[in-house]
Amino acid sequence: MNNLDLWDRVSKTNPDHTKKAGRFTAIDAYQQIRTATAEFGPVGEGWGWQVQSEQVIDGYAIVRIRFWWMQGDGDGHAGPYGIRHVHHLTHGRRVGYYEEYGTAIISRMKDEAFKSALTDAITKALSRLGFNADVFLGKFDSNKYVEERKREIKKEETVNAYEVHKTLFDQVMPTLRGISDPGDLRAWHEDVKDALPLMKEEALGLYQDLVAAYGEACQRVKTLTLAAAE
Repeated sequence: MNNLDLWDRVSKTNPDHTKKAGRFTAIDAYQQIRTATAEFGPVGEGWGWQVQSEQVIDGYAIVRIRFWWMQGDGDGHAGPYGIRHVHHLTHGRRVGYYEEYGTAIISRMKDEAFKSALTDAITKALSRLGFNADVFLGKFDSNKYVEERKREIKKEETVNAYEVHKTLFDQVMPTLRGISDPGDLRAWHEDVKDALPLMKEEALGLYQDLVAAYGEACQRVKTLTLAAAE
């Protein structure tokens, strides 16, 4: 595994998961947690944090956490700015952890200050591993970059949607081609009819092939039914 494999997978941010906060770009914390869960597993099992301390200094709520994550192959390690970090084995999986701080202005957040500071600490901790790195690298300051990301995401969504329809197509087409009974044909149509409008919109070629095959099946069933009646 390349040391940048994780970074490359998680470094690009969907602009829909951000919002402007003054001069800064704020990341949707729960989308970030979802991405981390996809990489490491559920919070508390594959990764997580423990609050080490909470304090108030000069009007700021400050939360210190110990952030940890597990990887089966032993890769993945970050220790920013000399902060204490260590790896050890747990049930054959390597665990990395380090400490991170989060802050929030109390006068702005009031009762939510420590919650906000905790979110800040988690976001910063994940960023050390590459999560949403393009935001922290300042790329979202460029409108050109943001528009490029939107185009990339639209293309990815189109490809993903096509793959979903292709999987369904590959499942139902062989069955359709083998149908010779009217009842089986009606049951087949009942099973797939709800998926057809979206397939027509997102994978027109597959939809047209399926409709053509359905027409052939209808003709085949009709011919066989008439022959049986004679």
